[in-house]
This record gives sequence, structure tokens and C-alpha cells, in this order.
Amino acid sequence: MGNMIKNLIIKLYERKWTEEVLFEMYKAEESHELMLISSGKIIEVELLIQELNEFIKNKSKSKKLQQ
Repeated sequence: MGNMIKNLIIKLYERKWTEEVLFEMYKAEESHELMLISSGKIIEVELLIQELNEFIKNKSKSKKLQQ
């Protein structure tokens, strides 16, 4: 399961990068509504990444305590 989570985190980082590229494109076009949507997606993806990293950290701690 650990590898699956790590792969998901990598995919989320790729998605975040894609949204950041789109955000810059929208910024150049002065498309404020699309910038807001894109920035919201970036924030949400970053929160998901943080939660998954916390999950991995807590899972690692619980394994160490059980040993």
C-alpha cells in the first residue's frame, strides 16, 4: 500500500505542476475566472499531498511503536 500512496503523491505533484502551468497561461490571458478555478485546484491538490504525507508519517510511527 505504501508504494501506491507514494505513486499517488507523484501523480498529484504532476497535476499540481500542470495546474501551475495553466494558471500562468490564464494569467497571461487575463482570464481571472479561470485563474481563480486553477488556484483553487492547486490549493486542493497541495492539501491532499500534505494529508497523504501525514498518513505515511503516522503509519511509519505506528509501525515503529509496534516493533
